[in-house]
Order: sequence, then structure tokens, then C-alpha cells
Amino acid sequence: MAEPEDITDSKKDDRLGWRRYVTLALLAGVLAFLVALAPVYYSLREFRSDLIRDLRVRAQITSHGKSDTLSTWIRSKIDLGGQLSDNPFVQLLAAEYSQVTDGGRVQAALAEQLPYINRAFDRFVEQNGLRGAYLFSSDGVAIASAISSPLITENLRDAARQFTGRRETRVLNFRTDKEGTVLDFLTPVYGPQFIASAEGRPVKAVLLVTVPADDIVGEILSSQSYPGLEQSTYLLQRGDPAAGRQQERVGPTSVDAVENIRAGTQGAGENILRIGSVASQTIVYSYLVVPENFQWRIVFEANTDIIEVPFLRYLYTGLALAGLFSLLIFSATMTLGWRDRVNHIDALSKEFRRLQALKDKMINNSLQVLIKAVEQRHQNLSGHSMNLARLTKGTAAGLGLSSRQQSELEQASLLSQICKSDLPKEIFDSSERLDKEQKQLLRTCIAESLSNVAALDLDDAVRQAIKQIFERLDGSGFPNGLKGDHIPLVSRILSTGDVFVARLSPRAYRETITAQECLKVFRTNPDRYDQAVVEALATFIDTGEGQAVISDIASAAA
Repeated sequence: MAEPEDITDSKKDDRLGWRRYVTLALLAGVLAFLVALAPVYYSLREFRSDLIRDLRVRAQITSHGKSDTLSTWIRSKIDLGGQLSDNPFVQLLAAEYSQVTDGGRVQAALAEQLPYINRAFDRFVEQNGLRGAYLFSSDGVAIASAISSPLITENLRDAARQFTGRRETRVLNFRTDKEGTVLDFLTPVYGPQFIASAEGRPVKAVLLVTVPADDIVGEILSSQSYPGLEQSTYLLQRGDPAAGRQQERVGPTSVDAVENIRAGTQGAGENILRIGSVASQTIVYSYLVVPENFQWRIVFEANTDIIEVPFLRYLYTGLALAGLFSLLIFSATMTLGWRDRVNHIDALSKEFRRLQALKDKMINNSLQVLIKAVEQRHQNLSGHSMNLARLTKGTAAGLGLSSRQQSELEQASLLSQICKSDLPKEIFDSSERLDKEQKQLLRTCIAESLSNVAALDLDDAVRQAIKQIFERLDGSGFPNGLKGDHIPLVSRILSTGDVFVARLSPRAYRETITAQECLKVFRTNPDRYDQAVVEALATFIDTGEGQAVISDIASAAA
């Protein structure tokens, strides 16, 4: 029997309703995610700004500290050179050689003192840890120098010559020689104080002092003010334009020529700039310090991971929280929808059970009419359908079939004898066993009646069981000659029960047998009857309900 239209429509409405719940939950989840992104976005901006501010403070402390330390060291070395330039003998020697340059002659007594002055330079260099000290005349001639001083280069001689006449100390670039990084500075040497007033003393020579800088540069530039922070510090200074170098980079142990520093690092260094490193093409955060009175600059560089790694971690955490919030809203919406759907399904299930019970009741009432019509035509079938229904239902329960399958068996049992309603009365009431032609006629009539079952508004399982009531496991049955598992269990129960009730009922051509005798027949023919069904039938017969069925079969026969 087909499902009522209202049940089918309810199922369709239920599917559509569930899709609406899922769509609504997805929309709510997406909206919740977008709403959660707003505070995440603003917190990310603030977090990144905090990271930049923190890095700027670190860079300021680091860069200015290193710049101040290096400046202080350079000033101390300048003061040290000033001690030598203020020496009266050095000033006197410078004044005398100035006269030679102007066409005069050096006093013999002073010339005799040159070896002693050179040794004095040497002691001064040794005592103060200098690399060298040189005294140049205005034309670039070395007047005196420390004995241990390396040979003067032409570049330094030119620098001294160009410095002649200037009254301020000049610090040259850091440079490298065979022994490492050094720093040169030029100091004016005035004439003796008795030659002129303090303000008007002329510059007579230039003192060049060379200071070893490996230790101080290595200590300052290599020191890590913040352990764990991936950082580098470089010292930039003016390069030699003639050599194609606009700037030079001083590292911890050497001076290397590099290309012009990228745009953005020429300013005052009050901001963190995301630029390329002065040492490579790596993108870094950079901070520049320009000290007063010196030509070099301190560049602090920090790897972008310092900002990007915590920022990305914060970003992923924010997105995860937004996702969890979205999932929570989605789950809450789905839970509400699921609860509503469960309530709807429960109501639908109750209504379905009510309609199914009503349907079964209507079918059973209709079947009762059909049963009476068949039994009135064939008195031998009196009570057969009702007893068969009780017998098969009890057997099915013993085999663990569901209540729905038991109900299907009950309906099939009640309709099972409809196939005999069109049998000729002379064949049905014959006192002799049927011959071959009569058996064929019997099968033909039954097959035609079974084909009419398809027109009834019954479930497929019920129609199938009625059609297969005469099938046997060995294939000897009809109408289709099915074998073994090709015969459904419900059909096997119905066919076994039908034979059982028939054998316990009297016929004109044979006598009745007892229930135990019938069970023996079943057990001795396992190729025709399902033994699991036989044992379940035997178990049911031993119950009180089973004995009542046996008694009713006997009463109907009487």
C-alpha cells in the first residue's frame, strides 16, 4: 500500500526545512566570522604598532648608545693627539721647518735633536697603544715620526697636505691595513707660544695620528644589546668618489666597500625603515644615527622576522578565535535547527505510526471481508487464514523479525488463500488425489489469482510473500521455481505455515496428521523447508498461544 500523500509531502517539507536550517547556520557562521574580524583587524593594527614602537625604542637605545661610545672613544684619542701637538719641542720643530719652507735654515742644534724627537714619538706611540704618529710640514714632507710607525701612504700624505693651515682637528675615515682596522686624525701644530699671542699663533705643521680600531669597532658593532634579537650594526662613512665608492661599510673586523645605501637611510634615523640591508639584498628593519661632528653613521638592522613572526602568530591566533566564534554560532544555530527538526520528526513519526495503524486496521477489515467470501465458497478453508496469521506471526517473532515484518506476515497470511477463490469447486472438493492435468489446472488458476494480487494496494513485501507461498527451497515450487536464498525469509515462513495448517486440516482425499507428525515431515525434508523456520515454528507451538492455535485448527476442522 502506497504511503499517504500527506506523509510524502511532509518528508519533502522536512528535507526542504533541513536545507533551510543548514543555509541559515552557514550564513550565521559567515556573518559571525566577519563580525569577529573587526576587533581582530583593529587589534592587529595596534599590535603591529606596538611591535614597531618597541623595536624603535630598542634601536634608539642600541644605536645611540653605540654611537655615543664610539664618539667618546674618538674624542679621547683626539685629546691624546693634542698632548703631542702641544709639546713645545714639537712646536719648535714645526716652526723651524716652516722657516725652511719659507727659504730659511734649520738651526743646527735643533737638527741634532731630530733623532731624540723621533724616539720621543716612538715612546709616545708605544705608551699610548697607537699605530703611528707623523709630523708633516705644509708641503707634505714628513718632519718626524715614530720609529715603529708603518710607511706613510700617498693618500694620507695628500690628506695632510690638504689640511695645512686648518685650525680644527679632522677625523679621517676608518680604513684597513695589513694589521687590521685603524682610524686616522689630523691635528694642527702651532708655533711656540713666544712667537705670537695664543689667538694669533700660526699653524706650522700637521700631526697625523693613527689609532688601532679593531678592538673598539668589534666590541661596539658586534655587541648584542638584546640577546635573542637577530640584529646587526654597521658603521657607514664617506667613500672615495675617485674609486667609485660613495660610501663604505665598516663591519666588526674590517672595512668593506658597498654600494650607495638605499633611499630612506639618509635621514635623521628617527623611524624604523623597512629597506634592503646595507650588507645584502635581504629586507630588514633599519634605524640610522648621524652623530654630531663626525662623517660616519651608525646603522642598526633587525631581521623582519622580529616583527613578522609574532605578528603572524598573533594574526593566526586572531583568525582562529574568529573561526571558533563562527563555529560556535554555526553550531548553536544548527543545534536549534536540529532540536526543531527532532521535534518535527518525532511528531511526524507519531503521525506516521497513527496512519500506519489506521491503514493496517483498514486493510485487515477489508481482508476479513475477502476471507469470509473465500471461506463461504470453500468450507474446507474455514479459519485457515486467521490461524495461519497467528501461526506465522508467532514464528516470525521467534526468529527476531521486526514488528513491521510481523505485520506484513499477518496481512500476507490473511490474503494467502485468495489465490484459491477461483478454483473449480469439483477440484477443491475432490475425494481423490488430483491427476497430472488437474494439478496443472490448479497451478494455472492459482497463478492467475496471484497475478491479480499485484492490483491490490499492498506493500511490496506483502505482495511478494503471497506470490511466493508455493515456492520451495529445492525449486520444485511454483509459479517461478525459486531456490534457496532467492526466496525471502518472510515467504519461507508463510509457505511453511500454510503447509502446516493445511496438513492439520482434513481433506476429502486424506486424513489429518498431528502437529508433531507435520514437524517430522518438515525435518525429514530439509531440501524443501527452511529448518530455522521449522524450529521457530516448533518453539512457538510449545507455547500457550501456539497450543491455542492448534486447538482452533482442530475446532475449525470439526
